[in-house]
Amino acid sequence: MRDQNREAARVWFEQAADDLRLAAHVAQGGFHADACFHCQQAAEKALKAVLYARRRRAITTHATQNLVDEAARHYPELAQLAPACRHLDLYYATTRYPNAIGGASPCRSFDADQSAAAIADAKAVIVAVAEALDFESPEAGENSTH
Repeated sequence: MRDQNREAARVWFEQAADDLRLAAHVAQGGFHADACFHCQQAAEKALKAVLYARRRRAITTHATQNLVDEAARHYPELAQLAPACRHLDLYYATTRYPNAIGGASPCRSFDADQSAAAIADAKAVIVAVAEALDFESPEAGENSTH
């Protein structure tokens, strides 16, 4: 991987890991819709890191299902993340917009079980991407940027 591509991938991955830390933090405070959204964002950014590492540019999709399918073409082991990505994609809009879930307030529609499952899914994505790209695992430096 060229240095420029690796640097782009590293920046996206670093932000993904930070989004996961934020999700865990806000979940502890009871903000479960926000935690679920940030988990989707963490997975999206981690998978975009893979594609940037492979010289892909102008990635406009937010669907982690599409991103993991494309990333798995380069790193077949990432295909195992498809179920987690399908789950996380459910949180892209529904956690932010009342009209995405029939007018119900997202802040009252998500619970601790959902945010815990989303955190586990996002962590699985980030750990797998770290291994694929040979980046430091987020467990080793969870608080490194704060």
